[in-house]
Order: sequence, then structure tokens, then C-alpha cells
Amino acid sequence: MLLTLLFFSIFLFGKAFCDTCLDVHCPAKWAYLAKTKSCYFVQDFTYPDAENWQLYNWTTAELNCKRMGAHLVSIHSVEEDNFVYELILSRVGRYLNDQPCYNDLAAWIGYFGSGIVGTGNWTDGTPVDYIGRTPWTPWVVGAKMLNDPTCHFHQWAWSQVEEKLSRYVCKKAATG
Repeated sequence: MLLTLLFFSIFLFGKAFCDTCLDVHCPAKWAYLAKTKSCYFVQDFTYPDAENWQLYNWTTAELNCKRMGAHLVSIHSVEEDNFVYELILSRVGRYLNDQPCYNDLAAWIGYFGSGIVGTGNWTDGTPVDYIGRTPWTPWVVGAKMLNDPTCHFHQWAWSQVEEKLSRYVCKKAATG
């Protein structure tokens, strides 16, 4: 409930309200996480032809984040993982259907590698010191976060970087 209220205030006012972040600035529609002193943006579902979702491969998602002065999100702790999961989950309610694990609701994150701590890369160049809760395959691939609550799990999944998803998450340092 508290997290829902926080997201509501973030999307209405552009930043979270707390005693420690009064002078912190994130652009409108970006969310702030005090622990990381970072702003997070979820590319929402868009319909360029009024019928089909705009789709992005991993490389295009990273380029779009760079255009906003950010990178695909890097995740370094369970708290940040949960924050990003809840952030992308907050935008899927109207798209849930009766089919379990509707993969189209996944979002690109900035990890590329084999899923072993200390290996691979985050697009922002930070160290790979956290790798989520997912058993990984031995292939070197891009990562996406699955966030459909009908799946009854919270995990990252591997994906070929050429796959196209409807959403991605960007991260950049807050100003102020």
C-alpha cells in the first residue's frame, strides 16, 4: 500500500516526497529511489499506429535511454530489484488477461552476460554485483524483467538482444 502511494505521488509530481530528498530532482514521469540516489523511467506502452504496441530490441532501448541522459537500468540490490519490479508492475494492470505469464509485459533491463555475479556488463559500466533471483542459462544474452503477476514469480529472464519488447527501464543519477 505504501509503495502504491509512493508511485502515485511520483507519477503525479515527478519525485518521491521524503525528508531526505526535498532537494532531489528527477524529470517528470521518472521515479526516485533514495538508496541509489537515482531516477528511473519506464517506457510505457505506446501505439504508433493506434493498434499495435511500439516494440524495441535491447540495443534500441539502450539508445533511447542514452537520448535521455540515462542507460538501461542496472540493479545492485534486492531493494533496487523490488523497486524496479514494482515500478514496471504499476503500469501493467490494464493489460493483464486470462493467459498466465503474458510475456509481452516484460521490460528490458541493462544487463548483458551469462548471469554470474562478477561477469557480464551493465550498460552504465557499473560492476555486476547482483544478478537477481533467476537461474540462468549458460548463453551470453540480454536480460529482461518479467512482471506479470499471473506468473506468481518475480524474476529476470534471458533473451536474445534482437527480441522486441514493448517496454524498457532507464536509470540516471538524480540532480540536486
